[in-house]
Amino acid sequence: MEERHGEDTGGIHLLKTDVAIREKRPESPTCPSVLSYKSMGQPINMGIGTRCAVLKNLTAQNSEIAVQVTHLLTCGKEKQSNCTPVLLLVDNWDDVEDLQRCILSAANEKKKTDTVMVIILNCERSQDPAERSRNSRLDGVFIINKLSNKEQRFFQGKLDELTVQHEKPETFYAFMIMTNNFSEKYIENLVQNTLKDLDTSAKVGQLLSFLSLLNTYVNGSHMSLSLCEEFVGIRNALWRKENLEDKMNPYSALLIRFNAEEHGTYQAVRFLHPMIASNCLKVLTKNYKLPLGEITINLLHCNLLYKSGMGKDILVQNIQSMLITRQKKELGDDKDTLFSPLIEHIQTEEGTSQIKEVLVKASQRFEKTQLCHRLWHGIST
Repeated sequence: MEERHGEDTGGIHLLKTDVAIREKRPESPTCPSVLSYKSMGQPINMGIGTRCAVLKNLTAQNSEIAVQVTHLLTCGKEKQSNCTPVLLLVDNWDDVEDLQRCILSAANEKKKTDTVMVIILNCERSQDPAERSRNSRLDGVFIINKLSNKEQRFFQGKLDELTVQHEKPETFYAFMIMTNNFSEKYIENLVQNTLKDLDTSAKVGQLLSFLSLLNTYVNGSHMSLSLCEEFVGIRNALWRKENLEDKMNPYSALLIRFNAEEHGTYQAVRFLHPMIASNCLKVLTKNYKLPLGEITINLLHCNLLYKSGMGKDILVQNIQSMLITRQKKELGDDKDTLFSPLIEHIQTEEGTSQIKEVLVKASQRFEKTQLCHRLWHGIST
């Protein structure tokens, strides 16, 4: 397991829209609170630098985002007429057109005298990205889990280079998944071979089961590195007497460590690829006879996961989402469901009694919320 940027290669429909807006004078060069700001050099088809901002607060209002986007246009500029184009990256944003209107409104309030540009790039995951792109009112492109012949040749050429430069290039699993054109058989064999001696009752096995469950059912989910270390019993990790990679070897080869943000930056852990996570979960349920319901109950029962710490809020949010978020065709899913995919899979594989046990534990864990009330009603009737 090493620190790197992972790939999300699910079916993706990219929406983009250009907004020409005006502003009068620069703001103070402070960093926005709902946007993660990065400076870019030479963007495609633009001869000047571009400011790139990634929306990190998914609960922010469009009006709040718009104010901070207009702030970025002139932030740090000495001359009133100097404005830097802003590229705003958002993920599965519900109403891009309303966001565009809010940016125009925020810019008009500041009465800009020079035309500047904001480019909104929205990434929407979909089971049928081509159809969603055709039906969208906005211009867009779609990307699927399949390499063209030209791309396959490029990946094969890169693999040939890695074979010369590295002793075991086949252990670069995220790269190998793409080189094998997202072959389900390749991933299945990789996971089967890696997990063949796993002890599911040990802390390492339990942590893998939690991560595989979360990464299978919640896009972008993760656990903080410090939480993972504490869970498997690592002490004095800062002094490097033990680290998670060694503690979880050889299974750590399927994981990546990366920087995440929530009230600050912290290191987080997840599987290299969603397809690895789902195949790992399949091995746990089929080969090791560890039911989905049991993994879910263990996840809800573990007090350590819910104590204060970096990444705790987003972890709790992801667990709740896994329990209650239903599939909807209008959001790009392949069907509409009455319950979350996890709850429906537990019912199919293990029956209603196991769902009720999961919901009892969820109600105890999240007793101050209305999390399971509507689920209880639907399952009881």
